[in-house]
Amino acid sequence: MTSVLGRKVEVDFDDLLVVDFETYYDEHYSLSKTTTEAYVRSSLFEALGVGIDDGDEKRWLEHDEFKRWAKEVDWSKVAVGCHNSAFDCLILSHHYDVYPAFIFCTLSMGRALFGTQVGGSLKKLASYFGVGEKGDEVDRVKGKHRKDFTREEWLKYGDYCLNDVALAKAIFHKMLDDGFPEGELLNIDTTVKMFTEPKFVLNKPLLEEFLVEERQRKKGLLERIEKDKSIVLSNDKFAKLLIDLGEEPPLKTSPRTGLEAWAFAKTDPGMQELLEHERDEVRWAAEARVAVKSTINETRTERLLSMGSRGKLCVPLKYAGAHTFRWSGTDKVNFQNFARGGKIRDALCAPSGYELVAVDSGQIEARITAWLAGHDELVEMFRDPGRDIYAEKGSAFFGYTITKDTHPEERFLSKSMVLGCGFQMGWLKFAGELLKGMFGAPPKKFTNEDADKLRVDPRQFAADSRKMAKVERMPSRLPLEERIIHCAVAEKLIWIYRDGNKPIVNLWETMEQILEVMVSLGENEFDEWLAGVKVVRHGLILPNGLMMRYPGLRKGEDGYSYMGGPVGKERKKAYGGSMTENIVQALARVVVADQMQVLNRSYGYPVVSMTHDEVVLMVPEAEAERAAERCLTVFRTPPEWAKGLPLNATVGHGKNYGEAK
Repeated sequence: MTSVLGRKVEVDFDDLLVVDFETYYDEHYSLSKTTTEAYVRSSLFEALGVGIDDGDEKRWLEHDEFKRWAKEVDWSKVAVGCHNSAFDCLILSHHYDVYPAFIFCTLSMGRALFGTQVGGSLKKLASYFGVGEKGDEVDRVKGKHRKDFTREEWLKYGDYCLNDVALAKAIFHKMLDDGFPEGELLNIDTTVKMFTEPKFVLNKPLLEEFLVEERQRKKGLLERIEKDKSIVLSNDKFAKLLIDLGEEPPLKTSPRTGLEAWAFAKTDPGMQELLEHERDEVRWAAEARVAVKSTINETRTERLLSMGSRGKLCVPLKYAGAHTFRWSGTDKVNFQNFARGGKIRDALCAPSGYELVAVDSGQIEARITAWLAGHDELVEMFRDPGRDIYAEKGSAFFGYTITKDTHPEERFLSKSMVLGCGFQMGWLKFAGELLKGMFGAPPKKFTNEDADKLRVDPRQFAADSRKMAKVERMPSRLPLEERIIHCAVAEKLIWIYRDGNKPIVNLWETMEQILEVMVSLGENEFDEWLAGVKVVRHGLILPNGLMMRYPGLRKGEDGYSYMGGPVGKERKKAYGGSMTENIVQALARVVVADQMQVLNRSYGYPVVSMTHDEVVLMVPEAEAERAAERCLTVFRTPPEWAKGLPLNATVGHGKNYGEAK
């Protein structure tokens, strides 16, 4: 089987070169103790041997043998497959100066095909496909250098490695036979190369300065409360500290157990209230808790500096890391979550002679939601870049003319509703999100003045015992009376949104019907739906050919649920709004991934990072303006399966990531 992948790479899948490295590890130096990048680029790294299958024969080679063999290969014409390609191909690039034309990864393919159902390990995939059994020889070589092996032991280890090579190759072909989309192989190759062929150069002085600032800030916070770290690290001790300070610790309902738990995460509304408390001692305690408990900026900065000391910055992203196939962060440094306007982004630089170009698909989820729902009025608003959607919708919501200059608060509320309420958000969550601060805006608390303006009677709201039970359990330090007013206004805004966006409300109902179809269909049956999506038993097949799975989907007394969560062992609710969110995010991911491949494959722009709806490229300085224009054209062009989808984008370029955004 032959396929053309990439710009000029013709791949014969039958002659795929499979590579597997066996490496030294010990109690302190292992992949479980450090990141993949740090492990591979460590001075302790040692290749004990390399297993290869080049289509003609399988071989177990010494480090020097492989090095000599690799020099004779024209890697610009070779496709390499591994089970965990980020690991093996970083070894190839860093230690052997080998850069394959194309990279496959069975770990990534398995994650996309099966999610948490099968598991991504070579052992589990081999068992699932019935292609053989993985050995356990690796467990018996801990702490052994190459010099510690007898010839017999080393050859036996080679048998173990070559068995892994055979399993990986067999699994690869099984997954191709199962219909793994060739287009998604492009995305895997791009993802792996962000890590194995790094481009970012680190501005070390800037990041070192930032690290000093972060450490000083944390030290000052700790000194202010004059307590040891355990007081803010321990949930129970921190709760007692708040009580001692005269403050009731915020609570939340655990989605996993259904029981009440401390709401001490930085994103919890109750914690947000503490962080803005008018009493210094309470606010300092909350700030110290966040600073010590998460230390996000400090640890990330330390890891980036450490990585930068070993070379250019490898960008580790997990392909199909989310249920909707979006990428997620991995390897203990999340490149998808660097704050805009921060020094970390400013420290990620292009090398001399190059610039970074960052293109972002603006409001893509809201646009797809409107298009999918057939909300023609909203689609037309999105189609015209000169219209202020939030002002226009706000004018309709509130019944008077709103502009960005005359009514900034109402326009912000309109933006929050347009971007945040399309997935059936309820009034309680909306109220909490506003208190926390939606879309980076300051926290918003509604008052009697807001209630009067919107003709809301908080007393009528408070007369509903079911609503009051929710308000009373709401994790907030607001007095109950103020909470009632805030929630009553939030409820009114939710109904205003739904009344003004009936097609989107109808889409939620359609998704409920699709859940019923997903339960009732037989194993080999399917039902065509919108946007090139097929409905099948317990799943939705996307335009790219991947199936978004809902294993164990069933309807109970509380509605629909399926087996999900990090390891697929939790019952997760499914309803119209959640299904709308899933399909919209999945379709947005398909759109952006395809656009990324056009830029990468058609124009040859290397992708150095990406964040959900944003793609970051590296181009020669002289090409930056032209590349930016091409990015806008590509990102504003809908795919064939989504004719009429009103896409838009913003783009920037500069010497560092911060400048490009």
